[in-house]
Amino acid sequence: MIGRVLAGRYRVESLLGTGGMGEVYRAQDLTLERPVAVKMLRAEFANDQEFIRRFRQEATAAASLSNPHIVGVFDVGEDEGEHYIVMELVDGRTLKDEIRQQGRLALPLVLTISQAVASALVAAHAKKVVHRDVKPENILLTARGEIKVADFGIAKAASSQTLIHTKSIVGSAHYISPEQARGGFIDEKSDLYSLGAIMYEMLTGRPPFDGPSPIAVALRHIHDDPAPVRKLRPDVPRPVEAIVMRLLAKAPEERPTSAQTLAALSQALQAAGGPVRLAALVAESDQLAPTIAVAKDPRRRRRIPWGWLIPAVVLVAIVAGGFMALAAWVNAPVVRVPNVVSKPLATAMAALQASHLTGQVSGRQLSQYAAGDVVSMLPAAGGQVKEGRVIELVVSSGRQQVSVPNLIQEPLHVAYSDLVAAGLKLGHITYVPSLDLSGTVVSQSPGPGSKLAEGTAVALQVSKGNANLVLTMPNVVGEPVQTAANQLGAIGLQMQVTAFAPSASPDGTVLDQSVTAGTKVTSGQTIDLTTSSGPPPSGGSGPPSTQNVTFTYSGSQAAEVRVLIVDAQGVETAYDQIITPGTSFSLSLNWQGSGRLEDYVGSSLVFSGPLPLSSGQQTITSGP
Repeated sequence: MIGRVLAGRYRVESLLGTGGMGEVYRAQDLTLERPVAVKMLRAEFANDQEFIRRFRQEATAAASLSNPHIVGVFDVGEDEGEHYIVMELVDGRTLKDEIRQQGRLALPLVLTISQAVASALVAAHAKKVVHRDVKPENILLTARGEIKVADFGIAKAASSQTLIHTKSIVGSAHYISPEQARGGFIDEKSDLYSLGAIMYEMLTGRPPFDGPSPIAVALRHIHDDPAPVRKLRPDVPRPVEAIVMRLLAKAPEERPTSAQTLAALSQALQAAGGPVRLAALVAESDQLAPTIAVAKDPRRRRRIPWGWLIPAVVLVAIVAGGFMALAAWVNAPVVRVPNVVSKPLATAMAALQASHLTGQVSGRQLSQYAAGDVVSMLPAAGGQVKEGRVIELVVSSGRQQVSVPNLIQEPLHVAYSDLVAAGLKLGHITYVPSLDLSGTVVSQSPGPGSKLAEGTAVALQVSKGNANLVLTMPNVVGEPVQTAANQLGAIGLQMQVTAFAPSASPDGTVLDQSVTAGTKVTSGQTIDLTTSSGPPPSGGSGPPSTQNVTFTYSGSQAAEVRVLIVDAQGVETAYDQIITPGTSFSLSLNWQGSGRLEDYVGSSLVFSGPLPLSSGQQTITSGP
């Protein structure tokens, strides 16, 4: 690759480094006679045409950004089947390097860097460009004192493929927003959450959340609250802490905009004395502390260094004590760790103490357990450890509170999807007469905007149409019950079979109706029907019959599903539940003599047929 000229313009000179998407080279732009950085994509990306299309589209959008704090994108191209992007060459170090070396950064430096990053985000968000991977590794501090944000336009194109092919996005887990960790919708507010996480690390020397794996860290972004900044660093002014904690809000709508963030940071920076000269601070951090050389006097008598004797004695005592403590620990009895998960903290501590162990709270997190109950423990329950071992406990801070969405006027199946997406459950459904379109939500309890614990059920009232419409009752006597159900449903009436009688008419034929044909009725009224159970048995009902059947509900929305068995003994309800689409259930059907099966969805009869069924499987649809 070294010495190659890409597209007849960019001569590759040296390798600068490698990243998740490919190698970065220093190159010379032969046309404009300037040094540039060229990123060559890896082969697994270059062979993915959909990725290349997104990559070129996003890089082109990034090239339109103009801000002194954004690393410029100059060109996107292809040479001999290899794709590349040409960027501004920046000489300097990353903010991550600075944090590793310095730990906590001085407040004026934190605000200077944060203001520069916020300025870059304002410029990008104004062009509808979202970075998606703001982290200290993408913030560059140049030797001239500049602060620049790199990789605009690349993270979005890489967001899906990079997770498959590399670990670069996984390395961003310490700065990922809760919505990004969930795989939800990402917008400008996600970049601002990442900025808040970076500010937290610059001020405290550590990111807001850490864990044994990237997945564990991502889950903490979703469920946990970070420790307050001033608890870790009391000298941070309260207004600065407020900016950081607001940027780290779980809900995107509770975070400020990029413009509001820039304004708040500018005000805080002025209160802290104004911007600092970054180049001077970076240079000072690279210098070694001066050393002092002392010349030896050959005439001076050599003295016995008695001064080392006392520290040496103390050191020997400490080492001896350490060996004694170690021996005591090695010889300690082994005990089994009791299971204290789901128990209140006080109960858990007492149980551990009874086993000669010590409990210690290592963290708190939102969970399905009640507040104060133990969520997890390390080492795990059932393991064998030595007496006196500290068992780390994570304690529940209660279930996460979520906002109830507005479901009014939504079709029932849409309302169900919205509840699931919000982390809630569908509760009891009541069908009521209404001028609203049949099947749409009329009211909900609790109402829109209410705060509920995750997993709570929301009850709905659903329209069943205009109940005051005056209709003429048709004659359905002599019709099969399925035909009668369709005919009554088509004009807004409901029906139920309330009686069965032996008859010469075929099984399932309507013998009588509770409202005489020609009578005026209102929409939504329920009509009781008596249907034939077939010819009377000639010699007793015979032995009972049994069939095992698995039912699957394939409707488009949650509904009440009923399964009835009609036989010589009368009517038996074999199943009656509100279930969601795709739900399966198994029943053992028992009947005496001539039996018939009827399936209802809501008040609608969707199947009527003799028993036994031809198959042990049946699909219940939402309509005929």
